[in-house]
Amino acid sequence: MSKWKVTLVLLGLPLLLTTCGKPVYLAHVDKVEPKIPGLGVKEYDAVIGAFEIINNTSQDLYLYNQQGQESIKIANTGGVFVRDDRGQWKKSDNSNWINVSGPPISYEGPPPKKCGTVVSEWVVRGRVGETPFEIHGRTVYEP
Repeated sequence: MSKWKVTLVLLGLPLLLTTCGKPVYLAHVDKVEPKIPGLGVKEYDAVIGAFEIINNTSQDLYLYNQQGQESIKIANTGGVFVRDDRGQWKKSDNSNWINVSGPPISYEGPPPKKCGTVVSEWVVRGRVGETPFEIHGRTVYEP
């Protein structure tokens, strides 16, 4: 996969999750700027440091990698596409959503001493049509 793999994984990686004292890391989306009708974000309420981005707009949605390049496309007609190393779009799924995980959203370091500790803050950038957006969030160690 391209350099985006560091930030975005299409199939979320399950983490060891149980109770406080063992690694339990939840991704929390704090805000989406600007609000775009049809751009959905779904948090998971248990088990993985990940969240979903859903495209129910009338336009294609693009996500940028850490270098600011378009790396993932969610077509408005359905279909998830990944840009390969040659710059070509390759279809990887027929859905209108992706599971976003991987560093810095997932956390694989030593567990903090206190429950509720924010272990990372992150921003996922992209655009719907020509409208840029940012998803701001944090990953929290929780029971």
